[in-house]
Amino acid sequence: MQSNQIKILIAFLLLSFMFSCAGKIDINPPEVLIAQPLEEQAILTGGPLQFTAEFTDDVNLSSFVVEFRNTNSLMVNSFDTLIEKNIQGINASVNLDIDIPLEANGGEYELIVHCSDRLNNSSEEIVRKVKILNAIDSEYPKLNISNLQSDRTTTVFKGSNIVFLGEATDNKELGELFIRLYRRNSLELYNEIDAVKLYGKKTHSIGEYIAAPRQAGLFTAEVILTDAVNNRSRMLFDLEVR
Repeated sequence: MQSNQIKILIAFLLLSFMFSCAGKIDINPPEVLIAQPLEEQAILTGGPLQFTAEFTDDVNLSSFVVEFRNTNSLMVNSFDTLIEKNIQGINASVNLDIDIPLEANGGEYELIVHCSDRLNNSSEEIVRKVKILNAIDSEYPKLNISNLQSDRTTTVFKGSNIVFLGEATDNKELGELFIRLYRRNSLELYNEIDAVKLYGKKTHSIGEYIAAPRQAGLFTAEVILTDAVNNRSRMLFDLEVR
């Protein structure tokens, strides 16, 4: 009799435990802690980008996603990749080497990471900005605008043409020249010219213009010069339109 009572008690305890586990609600998203790469870390092409992270959840992890992409959607020969892997438990340490092709263009890239638990609660996206430098050519092109001064405001007249004169040079091969005009206070893009293609050249005499606004105000002109592997130089000029 006593033996039966003990068996009934054990069965009751087991059922209670099972129901308590089944009734546990998992509403908390997992968390992500990235150790590598560091923010704005520079990585050479031809080598690995080391990714180290810690994923934690209060009940059970399920999977994580790592997306590596260039921030310039128009760039040719950029390097983009997507990695997705399953993980389990309440804690998982992950170490990955993401190989960057030697011929990939340099530039600003983003590493975007998030993970999910078994009930598809998803963590916040963690974004790290990474700079890729081309190992074959990591030297920046040289940009010189001779008719404007970057340390003072230049006055221009409404509806006139803002002229840019100077020289562009690179140790191997130039890429493209961009000229854009922004409203100074809001940084809203006001006007831009089509990219000037300079591929195949090592030197180029700059002679470009952009239309000035037809209303008075403060503006900033941005001139960007890239080389063939997207190393870039940049100059800014403050303008007052009267």
